[in-house]
Amino acid sequence: MMARCVVDRVEQASSIGELQHALAARAIAVEDLVTLSDVLIGAAPGRRDDREVTMFDSSGMAIQDLAVCSLALARAEAE
Repeated sequence: MMARCVVDRVEQASSIGELQHALAARAIAVEDLVTLSDVLIGAAPGRRDDREVTMFDSSGMAIQDLAVCSLALARAEAE
């Protein structure tokens, strides 16, 4: 199964986020990361097929995580 690694900021995810460990182990590359803002504005694809899992590494504050989850849920329910 393939996963799409979405982050709030590439610089933070690669240095303090959970993905820093996968990057250090060379399990993924920085080029594999896509920012949530790029997905939302259509500059980068989100899920590329129905089997792909989206993994979000947020190194922001909890309130930001709740806002993102609320928006994602509202959009999913609308579809």
